[in-house]
Amino acid sequence: MQKPQPRSLNQTAFSPKTAKFVFIALLTFAITLTSFSTIAQSVPQKAIAYTSSSTLNPNQIGIFSIQPTGRDRRELVSAIAGGFGAPLWSANGQRIAFTVGEQDVYIVNADGSNLKKRFAGEACKAPSLKLQWLSDNQRLAFSRSCDGFTSDTPGSVSWYLIDGNKPAKQIWSLDTNQGIRSNLAFSSDGRQVSFVKNRSLYKINIDGSGTTQLTPADSETMYDFSSVVWSPDRRKIARIDYASGKAQTQRISIVQTDGKLLAQWKSPGINWSIANLIWSPNSQQVAYYHLESDNLQSIYQFDLTTKTSKALTRKPGEYNDLTWSPDGRQLAFTLKIDPSRTALYTLNLDRSTLKDLTQSLKAESIDDPNWSPDSRQLTFIAGALDKNNLYVINRDGSGLKQLTRDRNTFISAPTWQP
Repeated sequence: MQKPQPRSLNQTAFSPKTAKFVFIALLTFAITLTSFSTIAQSVPQKAIAYTSSSTLNPNQIGIFSIQPTGRDRRELVSAIAGGFGAPLWSANGQRIAFTVGEQDVYIVNADGSNLKKRFAGEACKAPSLKLQWLSDNQRLAFSRSCDGFTSDTPGSVSWYLIDGNKPAKQIWSLDTNQGIRSNLAFSSDGRQVSFVKNRSLYKINIDGSGTTQLTPADSETMYDFSSVVWSPDRRKIARIDYASGKAQTQRISIVQTDGKLLAQWKSPGINWSIANLIWSPNSQQVAYYHLESDNLQSIYQFDLTTKTSKALTRKPGEYNDLTWSPDGRQLAFTLKIDPSRTALYTLNLDRSTLKDLTQSLKAESIDDPNWSPDSRQLTFIAGALDKNNLYVINRDGSGLKQLTRDRNTFISAPTWQP
C-alpha cells in the first residue's frame, strides 16, 4: 500500500475565508483581554477621608477624601465655624458623619453631596460627642457629655438616635452626680450601649429598653473612673477601672454580656484619658499599655484562651496610637525615638518581630495610624506639631507615599472607606 504523502505548507494554508475567521477571532480575544485589563485598572480603590485646617486662617477648614494613590482629592465639606471631629464612615461606605465644635452633628454623602446638620447642641462646658453608625447604615447613634466630671456644676451624659431623615431623638440621659462614672460605649453594630453606674456594669438596648445590670457593685472603692470597650463579636465587654492619686493602678475585667466574669487582673495604670485597651478582631485577645518607670509604657497582650498576659515590646517607651490590623496578624503603634523623631512601628504577632516602617522619614511627630480594610496598607500623619501631611505605606515598609503636599496645614483623623 502506498503511504500517504505529507502535505506541504501550501497545502495546509488556511483558505481566505478560514483565515478571515481566525483573524476576527484573535482580534475579538485581544479586545476582550484589553477590556478586562481596563476594568481591573478602573475598579475604584477605597478612599481615605480626613480633616484639614489652615494654621494661618482658622476659617480654612474642611473634610477631604483622597485615593491611596494620591489621586482624586476632593473637598467634601468646606469651611464650617468650629473644629471638625473625626469623619466616621457608614459600614457601606456611602455616607460620612462628623461633629463640629463638639456640639453639632452633620452627615454628608461620600461624594460631598447632601450635607445636612442633623443635631445642634446647646453650649456647655467641656462638651464631648461620640458617634456610632448602626449596622443598617440608616441610623446614627451618638453620646453626648456636658460639663464633664471636673465641672463645679453637675454634668450630664446622654445619647441620641438619628433615624433616616427624622430629627435626632434623645433616648436616655443621666446627671453625672447620679453615679455614672464611665463613657457610654456602643457595641460594634450600634444596637447596645454599656456603661458603669454606681460601680456596677450595665448594658441597655439602643432604643432605651432592656436595661440589664451585669455585675454587682464593686466593693473596691479606690477606683474613681472606668472605661468600657465592647468586643467586635459583641459577646464580651472590657472594663478598665482607674485609681487616681499615687496608686496609678488599673484593673481590667472581661465580662460576658450575660454577666459572667471571664478574667480580671491588675497592672500599673496610666491616666484614664488615654485610650489604653483594644480588642483583637477575633475577640480573643486584648492589647493595652502597662505603665513602667519614669512614666514610660510597655505594650502587653492578654489571651482569653490561656488566661495569660505577656509583654509585646522589649523596652519601655512613649507608645501611642495602638491599633490592630483587621486580619489580626499585626499591631501598629507610634514610638517617640527622641525629641526630634517619632517612628511608626508594626509588630508581627506570629513571629514577635518589630519593624520601623518610617526609618527614611525623619518626622518630629507621627499620629493617627489607620489600617486599610485589607490590612495591606497604613495611612498616617507626619510632620511637626503645628503642620503635617498625609502619608500611606505598605505593611512591610515599602511604598511610602506622601499623599498631600500642603503648606501651613494641620491634618487629622484619616479614616479608610469600608
